[in-house]
Amino acid sequence: MAEIVTIARPYAKAVFAHSSFVHSEPEWSAFLNKAALISSDASMAEVFKNPAVSAEEKVSIVSDLTEDVAVEGCDALIKTLAHFKRLTALQPIATEFESLLAEGHQALEVTIASAYPLEAEEIQLLESKLKSRYRGKT
Repeated sequence: MAEIVTIARPYAKAVFAHSSFVHSEPEWSAFLNKAALISSDASMAEVFKNPAVSAEEKVSIVSDLTEDVAVEGCDALIKTLAHFKRLTALQPIATEFESLLAEGHQALEVTIASAYPLEAEEIQLLESKLKSRYRGKT
């Protein structure tokens, strides 16, 4: 599993750098999340691994399924991944991209467990305490 993450990291960094430069992070996030969902399907993973299916056919399949969230440059990414037989890396690419996005926005993801529902004031108090503890992060 570590190998696929190692493969995914440079792609995610390149997509993050590009999306930051052209200010299209939300669009890329939506695209990568949908592409990751598609690639995580067991039958689709079999198609991606099947050598009888050409890279062009795989690109066409992914492009058709992600047409509603397509962003400039996504076709180049899909073509590159298909050419190098790395379409199965879409899930870790999306995960790594989201981590880079959160890091770039100085964001932390926090889960709070409570035995009872929290009031709005209590949530605001927790948020303010976390913001003061982790200065510069949202």
